[in-house]
Amino acid sequence: MRGSIVYQVQTIFKDSGINRIGSSKHTDKEAFRNSTDEKVNWHEIGQNTGIYSYSTADDYREIWISAFKYAKAHFGVKDIETISGEHLKAFLMAKINEEVKHATFMQYAAALEKLAVALNMYAEKQETGNKYDFSDDIDVARKKAHKTLQRFDGVRSYENPGELIEKLDNPIYKLVASIQYFGGARIDEVYGIMPDSLQADNRVTVKGKGGKVRDIRVKPEDHKLLSEILKKDGHFKFDKGKYLYHLKMASDESDQQYNASHGLRWNFAQNRMQEVQKEGKVHEQGLVIVSQEMGHERADITEHYLKK
Repeated sequence: MRGSIVYQVQTIFKDSGINRIGSSKHTDKEAFRNSTDEKVNWHEIGQNTGIYSYSTADDYREIWISAFKYAKAHFGVKDIETISGEHLKAFLMAKINEEVKHATFMQYAAALEKLAVALNMYAEKQETGNKYDFSDDIDVARKKAHKTLQRFDGVRSYENPGELIEKLDNPIYKLVASIQYFGGARIDEVYGIMPDSLQADNRVTVKGKGGKVRDIRVKPEDHKLLSEILKKDGHFKFDKGKYLYHLKMASDESDQQYNASHGLRWNFAQNRMQEVQKEGKVHEQGLVIVSQEMGHERADITEHYLKK
């Protein structure tokens, strides 16, 4: 198939028959159950039914687009009909490394399972002979997500982030944690910092979600160490998986609940809010400032980080 990523996704959605908005999901499920004498499970039902709500359709198409963009950027995939389970597994693994919420990951996985359904329906209508089954690859990523991603929606800040960072014996991982804690950076924003990212006044330019660029504060000593590393290597890269592993070990050694690296962003939000309020800002003003510094579009997202 030719055309832009969005065009191809829209074509699959429109022409496959996956769009069942306005139809009864219950009726379709019962029809499928009655079409076979064998007992069927939820996965088999999902593989033989469509998409029934506008919100689900919007969410799933956005995920299909994101996965297709990832496959194109990392594997050179230009035709959605050639996308494979390996491509989607890599996409999901990247989401795990981004430390998305467990519930968010499960939505990604469900959407990609449904993409296989849509592609199979499209292939049948177009008589291409293509068959798609991403279940095994998605299941590999899903099992890792179950072990890795946080499932609770409570407070995720560390009780003593300073001690946590001190327990990290690897200087690179200690630097990453310090940048996240002091500047509120996401793990993917720290990874890949380039020489031109360094700014005056102990600031570093990072690119966040959606390609948004902002400056974060770093400690003077961290700024100096980053400068030395960048002069030597030309970039700042590290093994994200190993970093998270060492962070977990450090949380165990300091008797703190492991909240992944995102917990350090919670600490930043809470500390920074206290700072701006001491400077005379009311809560609403502080919320705007902290939201901007964290790269959040909506203040209510930042509000969530302030829970204690």
